[in-house]
Amino acid sequence: MWHEWKDEELSKDPRYKLLFIRSFGEAESEFMEKGVFGRKGIETLTQRYMPVKVDAEERPDIFLRYALKTTPTVIILTRDGKIIGGGNFCDYDTFIKFMVELGTLITKQKHIIENIAAEDIKEDDEENFSEPESEFINQVSSSIPHLLDKILNSSLISPKILFLGLDFFIKNGDEAKARKVIELLSKAEDKIEGGLFSSQSFENPTKFSTQKSSLINAKYALLLKKFYEKFKDEEINKKFAQQFEFLKTFYNQNFFINKIAEDEEYYKSTKSIRDIRQKPQRDERLFFDLNLEIAEILVEMGEIEDARKITDYVISELVEVSGDEIKIFHSNKKDTFNLLCDVSQGIITLYKIYKETKEEKYRKLIAKFEKVLNSKKGDVLYFDFNKNGFGALKKKKIDIFANIKVSKYFEFIGEKERAEKIKRLLLPYAMTKDTFAFLYALL
Repeated sequence: MWHEWKDEELSKDPRYKLLFIRSFGEAESEFMEKGVFGRKGIETLTQRYMPVKVDAEERPDIFLRYALKTTPTVIILTRDGKIIGGGNFCDYDTFIKFMVELGTLITKQKHIIENIAAEDIKEDDEENFSEPESEFINQVSSSIPHLLDKILNSSLISPKILFLGLDFFIKNGDEAKARKVIELLSKAEDKIEGGLFSSQSFENPTKFSTQKSSLINAKYALLLKKFYEKFKDEEINKKFAQQFEFLKTFYNQNFFINKIAEDEEYYKSTKSIRDIRQKPQRDERLFFDLNLEIAEILVEMGEIEDARKITDYVISELVEVSGDEIKIFHSNKKDTFNLLCDVSQGIITLYKIYKETKEEKYRKLIAKFEKVLNSKKGDVLYFDFNKNGFGALKKKKIDIFANIKVSKYFEFIGEKERAEKIKRLLLPYAMTKDTFAFLYALL
């Protein structure tokens, strides 16, 4: 039933597009794939709609094209890739009702629908940005502690947000609040095997899911190490050692796997039951930005040799150089390359390893990565942009976190003015998203 996302194939097919974006090992994604799209009769939709399935880990660029926030997501697109409508997790009956109503609307008001969709995608370009005044920047900066207090007293927490809070409190020497964050994070720990669960249940925000991510657990280990170094707490040092050992369970000879899939029954089991149950499925694919970010974390933890080993392997597998052209593949599927998220993370990791080792091969790689990065530069900001792409990729859509990474790279190499200009241009955009993570990363 499903097609892969291929720009040329999508452009040629005259049907509307039904885009289903899932995530590996996610219970909700598995439910929708089997319990909604696996139901009898769904195949009749292909008469009007071209069904396209995208794995979020394989194609992060699709999130950029359509500014998605979560998985699973279903989006209905016009023939040329503009959004008509869509939604997130739902059951079979809700989905069918939505599709029937949408079909009626498209039939009766096709011209109006497609005109509205054509106006739906606005261009995020530097021309829309003006640098904020210093007073505005100061107001944002001073609001961070207040935002943190609200987060710590809210049930709507996630590891990513708590990590930002923990990092902030450690840097500012606030041991009491840093401990409170660690206490909150401990609620998401697997008490038997160790390690941190990756996210929350959409139904119950205070309940963490059973999915585990290698990147989440690497970040947790680094923050525990930072806490110990700042406050000299031996118990936290022991906790760091345990967390670091758990992180190694994601290591697959030469690289870190992405995730361990969900298995509610396995994680509810006692140790004796676990010994006879099969462990959850692992996401064994090789991802560029994931492994290079973990390698960066390993450098910060002083594990230089491991960082080098991972980096060397990933680059040998996913970077191809032919004459003046360099391709940095996102994964070992090799269907997308030179994404800004990969280029920006790669250049940061290479620079940090080069700074530690002074090895010439890393300096040469940095020069090649810089060439790719420069090809993505607008006046100031950096873009993934393809004028022949399908749908929203024809517009310059900002990957805000990738641009933050680019600014950090310029900070590392001493080009602070360029770094600051990127962050100043991004700041108003972050404010419109009302996202603490954006604000903290920018400041």
